[in-house]
Amino acid sequence: AFSPRGEYQEDRQLLEELRKSALRYRWEDCEPIAGLAYEADFGWDVRPVAVGGSGFGVAAVVVAVDRGWIGRDAAVERLLKITTFLRDETGRNELHGAFPHWLNGASGETIPFGQNDDGADIVETSLLMQGLLIARAYFNGPGSEKDLRDIITGLWEDVDWNWFTNGEENGLYWHWSPTKGYTGLTILGYNEALITYVLAASSPTRPISRKAYN
Repeated sequence: AFSPRGEYQEDRQLLEELRKSALRYRWEDCEPIAGLAYEADFGWDVRPVAVGGSGFGVAAVVVAVDRGWIGRDAAVERLLKITTFLRDETGRNELHGAFPHWLNGASGETIPFGQNDDGADIVETSLLMQGLLIARAYFNGPGSEKDLRDIITGLWEDVDWNWFTNGEENGLYWHWSPTKGYTGLTILGYNEALITYVLAASSPTRPISRKAYN
């Protein structure tokens, strides 16, 4: 057994620094206009922002506020920047409320993730939505926090999860775009797929059926 003031305490301090570093990565290395989390720097003219990674970043901001690492008002301001950009500057309407894997954080345009992935990615969308729903539950105050909740609710309710079944009632398709239609495999398994099915089944506006979930 370790003494609370010995090696165990040092491990806890190291873990705390690791957590703070993870938060700084999401808080500091983000696109200045959209506030969204950057993808790796590939040396392209435009560095993509990651939709799913931004969802994890939103969740990290909630943790940071709860642990006193950043102020609540600063967090709400950042999240309002993110959610307003997602609502107003992206092509989500033509993607049935969903988002692509990568976005241009300045213009809101889709950056293709691959040759057959130039539209909506329902898994990345679900990773974004879970972070936003965590924030909606946590920031429960009046004023700007209510404004944040309202925007998140609109984004959440606009996702047409059922669209990604292609009417087949046999699971969800990973990708859909206006140019290529449904591409890729249906989503299977208990990895990142699980949150997608949970959210798709629990949507208050456009859920998938029990048959599609099963």
